[in-house]
Amino acid sequence: MAVPGAALMLLIVGGFAWVLFLRGDGKPDNGGEFEGEPLESAVTVLEPPAEGAVDSVNGLPLRAGVRLDHPGGASAQIPGGAALYGDVMDLRRVQLADDPWWDHGGFGWEFVSFVGVPIAEPSTVDLPAGGPGTSVIVRTVAGFWVELPSEPVTLKDGRPGERVTVSNVPAPWVFALAAPKAGAPALTGEEQDDLRIEQLYWTDRAAWEGEIDAWLETDPMARTFSEARYASQQPPADPWREYERVRAQMRFTLKMFGAARGGLDDPISLFGGASNPTGEELSPDELWAGGVERLFVVKQNWLAFRSTIDLQSVDANRQVAVYFVDEWIETAMHDYTPWGIDLVKALLDAEQLRDLDIRVLKPYGELKWADIVIKSEEMPADIESFVRDELAHGKYPIGGTPTVQRTLRFYSVRAMERLAIVDWLKQNVDWIVRWLPVALAATGLIPGAVGLSFAFAAADQILDWVNGWYTAGNEHPYAYMVMEGASAGGIGGTSFVLDMYEESVLMKEAGRGMLPAHGLTIAQFAYSVGMFAAIRGTDYYLFKSIREAAEGTRGYCAGRCDSISGGIPPVMLHVRGTGTLVQPEGAYPTGIERLMSFRLKTGDADFHGTWLSGGRSASQSTSGLPFEHYGSSNWPVGVAATQPQYQSIRVTIPKASIPPEVWGDRPRDAPLSEFGARLVLRGPNGEVATFSLTEDAKKIPGDKTENIYTNVLLIAPGERSLSAEQLAWFDDGLEPGADQQQTFQSNAALTLKLTGEVEFDDPRAEPLPVTVQLEKAPRRIALLDGDELMPGTSVARVHFGTAAATADIDGVYQIVSWQMTGGSAEIVRIYNEDRLYPFGRKCESGGTCTFEVQTTPAERE
Repeated sequence: MAVPGAALMLLIVGGFAWVLFLRGDGKPDNGGEFEGEPLESAVTVLEPPAEGAVDSVNGLPLRAGVRLDHPGGASAQIPGGAALYGDVMDLRRVQLADDPWWDHGGFGWEFVSFVGVPIAEPSTVDLPAGGPGTSVIVRTVAGFWVELPSEPVTLKDGRPGERVTVSNVPAPWVFALAAPKAGAPALTGEEQDDLRIEQLYWTDRAAWEGEIDAWLETDPMARTFSEARYASQQPPADPWREYERVRAQMRFTLKMFGAARGGLDDPISLFGGASNPTGEELSPDELWAGGVERLFVVKQNWLAFRSTIDLQSVDANRQVAVYFVDEWIETAMHDYTPWGIDLVKALLDAEQLRDLDIRVLKPYGELKWADIVIKSEEMPADIESFVRDELAHGKYPIGGTPTVQRTLRFYSVRAMERLAIVDWLKQNVDWIVRWLPVALAATGLIPGAVGLSFAFAAADQILDWVNGWYTAGNEHPYAYMVMEGASAGGIGGTSFVLDMYEESVLMKEAGRGMLPAHGLTIAQFAYSVGMFAAIRGTDYYLFKSIREAAEGTRGYCAGRCDSISGGIPPVMLHVRGTGTLVQPEGAYPTGIERLMSFRLKTGDADFHGTWLSGGRSASQSTSGLPFEHYGSSNWPVGVAATQPQYQSIRVTIPKASIPPEVWGDRPRDAPLSEFGARLVLRGPNGEVATFSLTEDAKKIPGDKTENIYTNVLLIAPGERSLSAEQLAWFDDGLEPGADQQQTFQSNAALTLKLTGEVEFDDPRAEPLPVTVQLEKAPRRIALLDGDELMPGTSVARVHFGTAAATADIDGVYQIVSWQMTGGSAEIVRIYNEDRLYPFGRKCESGGTCTFEVQTTPAERE
């Protein structure tokens, strides 16, 4: 946008009432400027979406269409659509600072949205009509007002009003009813044309894009700005010519920033690096980067110019003109480089911001944060060394080489504003777990590490073992992992078991299926969602302390600092390490995921207070930036423990293994309880569990009459014994005896390697060694009838196995070779003819015969 030059300086100023007219988005008229302030407008739901309905393109949940009614008479009708963060919207009456061109009476109307994606469909805003000669004006991204076309309406309270329509413009929208001021500074033709083009952005997007395309064809990136070459002690003869030069540079810079909106119309567009959704030579992020380059020079030139004048000695008109450009430049730095223009410029020079989603910047979108992935060599050396040591030797040591992801997170100015999403996150953790990771990863809505990281899901070592459990034909697709938020920053952690059967039902009901575009197996999907819940789901932990992270700082101001704290939006370094926990032999694999957070040191930086004196922000690439540990006592740890709650083992004991003198005159179907039998199970690290075998199992197909069968239940530490009623839900023949449940005596974890023996009270019966064979995949056992399957309460996670007790030589053997060392010629002849009639049967083939080996106690060695 153009800034009036000489005309502005010729304006007769009646005091300094409007010197700071570029004052952000206005102050709430109710005086409220605190976290969690109430909504000013009543919300009426007009178009509730179907339960669980999702956007057909990006899989995000749909919010309702609503009507907002302000007690002051204004209203807004907002259609339904996709929601990224939630559905909080409001229409407010705000105070406005004086403006040199428009008389708005000191107040206006602000629509705010914390949905996270711009409202794509047309929305209408009805405003109380002003006096004669007034029209609806809207504040542009450059801080200027432009007139909008409107139509007369009757408000809900019967008063006359004006209606404007808005489509696909990131909130906030600030409107006012105003009349042109008499004697306002004249605008040049270029300035008027800039305002006309900005008006098209609001009223005719296709026409606006045509204008921008035509401007881009002039190759604006080729135009560079030269820095001032003089020192303040040797000012030019006419320093006000430098004022005009800087003003022209600033106008061009803002036009470049504005042009970057051209690729952002689609709320799920994804761009970065060399991608270019608009088909133009320049992508939105390249235009933004070009704008930053030029804004940096504009700032330098302006500071050089300011050092050549004594502001107190010039006339009032020129003072106003200087103050205007002061705020003009600072507003641009607030909007386009809120983390410090020097830092952003340094990171751009190091080519580290290629993948930054610029929708984190207020003029471009409604994202609360954006992440970029950096390499290990781009890390500060001290932080990288600490991370590697912590992953290898910390409280949760990861074996082998962990997978490490390093991301630089930039929080937005929006993240620090009133009605931010902190409270919403706190109340909707379940929503985050089920929706946010899936949607973000499946659509690429936010690049980087915000949602699920599918690369991690595919690479995690634990999945090499788990993935084979889950196939398309699996009757019980149960994601057998317990996610534990070992430390989640004050919200009590996230601890749950993801039941993929239940999850698939919920997905089907929500119409979102398994989102096959993500390309994951069911196990990978389950693992990733679970880890997200334990780690990235605790973005609440990271987000809720954002103002604390910015405490003691002050950022750039758009006329006034209109965030709650006014602090500099934090820049955080997040390091995510994942791998398999170092464990004893035979342990169930346990996945570990760590999230370590580091804050860019800003001290008590005051961008607003120091920029005119040449104050600078950090200005190095990431490897040279000063980061400090942040919230380390609450760093989240995700533990994906695949250990089941129970191991159910079906034990087979041959009746022949019990000596006749022990068996006595009992019938052949005598119950096991009569023999004083015990099963002793041992783990590879000295774990022992002893079961008294008192209950025979029900027969199942394949059982033999010459064997005794029983089931035992080995219980994981901290789990409850199951009642007879609960055990009855096990499949017939697999239900353990109610009195045959034990934990390891040392309360040790369950193990994949078990050995042991069956012992008898009678010393004449020797112990029988057993070998335990666990099934490939644990199972999910529903302990309640119907579909109300609540993980951890009505579902038992059981790994089934078998244990066969073996006697020394009892059984059927195949003798595959022997020698005949004697016998009559007739016997040798019969043998060679594959006939062994003297032995009572024919051999299978020459030299291969099957014999029953009968034993008596006297023959056992």
